Amino acid sequence: MSIIISAIIVVASGGSALGIFLAGVASGGIMTGTWQGAFKGGLFALFSAGIAQGVGDAFFNSFGLEHGATLFSSTKVGAQALRAVAHGLSRGVISMAQGGTFKSGFASGFASSFFSPGTQLGGEGAGGFTLRTTIAGVVGGTASEIGGGKFSNGAVSGAFVHMFNAESVAKKIVDSTSEAVSHYYNGGGEPVELGIRTKLALRTNQAQINHLQNIVSGRTSSLTGNYGIDLTTSTVTFHVGDTRVDYFTTCGGSSCTTTFVGFSGDGFWDIYGGNDYGGPQGELGGTPYAYKPYVWTETYVNPYK
Repeated sequence: MSIIISAIIVVASGGSALGIFLAGVASGGIMTGTWQGAFKGGLFALFSAGIAQGVGDAFFNSFGLEHGATLFSSTKVGAQALRAVAHGLSRGVISMAQGGTFKSGFASGFASSFFSPGTQLGGEGAGGFTLRTTIAGVVGGTASEIGGGKFSNGAVSGAFVHMFNAESVAKKIVDSTSEAVSHYYNGGGEPVELGIRTKLALRTNQAQINHLQNIVSGRTSSLTGNYGIDLTTSTVTFHVGDTRVDYFTTCGGSSCTTTFVGFSGDGFWDIYGGNDYGGPQGELGGTPYAYKPYVWTETYVNPYK
């Protein structure tokens, strides 16, 4: 049940950071029956989403392996196996952080990735998304149980690997201003994933680096918040403009982890003015559309203890 509810929340929110957090809250609350478990579920959901998406991006850019590729739709079985191992390793570590075992987490992450149902089964829309996510959850839960863990934990793990790898980037990818303009006139308003060059431009922007240094050194005034990053200095990222980055920090013992959500609430709209949202003002004959949030994490020595 928690998988289905989480999938519906993610679909309804368009994959936003808030939607990811609430999906985790729902899952954690159902599994533990406590508010504390629900809150932890939300934080781990944000972390898990960033890791799963990062693994998918890495194998797409290094091997040309589509995020939604399956054993039946791709000949790159070796790359798929390596990607599954990467998901297994990441889920193993996350499982340990949640009090489980590495073995069960690895089994869940590996199986749900390697035996992915892809992105075509059940068709487009919430129904197909939920069906595929549920299948991935059953695969992950079964593998976890075989590995000595709990079915419920493995099911949630498998579902999140699927949602934020195969499903989250199976749509249109925009990685330049020319592509952004083309999608404005031809994309029908479909939300897009921003490409690797745009994501790297955000993460290597000097203002972003400065914000990161303030956080990891303990100089920041708040462990949670947001700020703006100007990406208009490059022709590649000019279309993004001044974009918002949200961040959430959790600390435990000797280390802290900050989850960043880039392009939060942003999109391609208001070409010559307007109110900076996808409304009728400021448009030039195209259809405005949203950028999908980009989630990544940074772990560092706890400067606050």
